[in-house]
Amino acid sequence: SPQGGSIGLLAHTGDETRLQIVDVRGTTSKDLSGPNAGRVKGFSWAPDGQDLLFDAATDSRREIWRVSADGSGLGRFTNFTGQEPSWSPDGQRIAFASEDGIYVVDRAGTNLRRLTTFSGSRPSWSPDSQRILFLSKASGEGTAPDLWSMNADGANQKRVGVAGCWMVAWTDRPNFVLCIAGSAMSTVPAMHVLDLDLETAAGFSIVSLSEPTLSWTK
Repeated sequence: SPQGGSIGLLAHTGDETRLQIVDVRGTTSKDLSGPNAGRVKGFSWAPDGQDLLFDAATDSRREIWRVSADGSGLGRFTNFTGQEPSWSPDGQRIAFASEDGIYVVDRAGTNLRRLTTFSGSRPSWSPDSQRILFLSKASGEGTAPDLWSMNADGANQKRVGVAGCWMVAWTDRPNFVLCIAGSAMSTVPAMHVLDLDLETAAGFSIVSLSEPTLSWTK
């Protein structure tokens, strides 16, 4: 959580994936996703730590839901197909992926806007809430997605030039990110953490690894 007292996680039970919250000592936990969430794929904390957004499969489609960190107030956030919500650091907007593009809504779930004309996944806000990174196969090259960048209003969309990007995390520098790139198609994936300058698309390998997960400490 933004305040550091709790950890949100996805717990796998049988055919379901639930959103749970646990305190940092591991002594108490709560199920936040409700009885009919099915398989949760992604979630995002509000910057103030009071609420979380998550995606859930309902009525044969995936939608964004909202719930308070204490488990109260569970309900649909949008009546629109979407997944992988990402709350902007200023708390004002939420980006999410849908079948036909990356969208944003305001914190009340209104003023829906489509930012891209092609599909993408895993939108991620810059620390100043002015840019969004996302993954897309729009270039048509290869089987793995590439890293794309755009302004928060959808302007200045560009492929950053990282082939085979699987996950990205912003650093505390406005133009630099860490990304995991490489091939995950083999039995032992060949993955590399890159320190990437978004303006020049120049990056250098930091470490190789075999598990495509990544986060950045504050």
